[in-house]
Amino acid sequence: MPLREVAPEATRCVRLKWSRPAPYEQIIESGSAHDSHGWLYMILGYYGSSHPKLFYIGKVYQTHVSARLRQSDHKRRYQRLRGEHSRHSFRVSLGSVEIEGGRITAQRIDQIETMLIYTASVSQPLINERKWLTHRISKAYHIRNQGFRRPLPTEIHLGIFTR
Repeated sequence: MPLREVAPEATRCVRLKWSRPAPYEQIIESGSAHDSHGWLYMILGYYGSSHPKLFYIGKVYQTHVSARLRQSDHKRRYQRLRGEHSRHSFRVSLGSVEIEGGRITAQRIDQIETMLIYTASVSQPLINERKWLTHRISKAYHIRNQGFRRPLPTEIHLGIFTR
């Protein structure tokens, strides 16, 4: 049986626009100008003049990132990061989501977060406790990271490609 090509309309094209990373404490205390449209976030560690190290990728759907970072599990996570990486300063970048020809749903945000975690965990383990061993996503995605995306790749594709 010959392989079939996935129809372009079956692929979810997603654009993530990442904000300039802001100090973790600043986000907790006074929020972020991007809170109202930040669906995803990443916690980055900076040490000296080296490139940022990605420690965590998270999502919000019905709340703001600043509110999520104030929750007890994130407080414990932040204390752990500070203890294990005491020489790093921590910043948070928020990612707004645009889905071409589709709407933002909780399931899609979850799948996009999963793909980011899965992709980032290939080069370095994150402190995310789930999602990095398997992705369980059945739809095709094409994610474009823009803005202050480092250390994420520019593009991520998930699907079947044939020639």
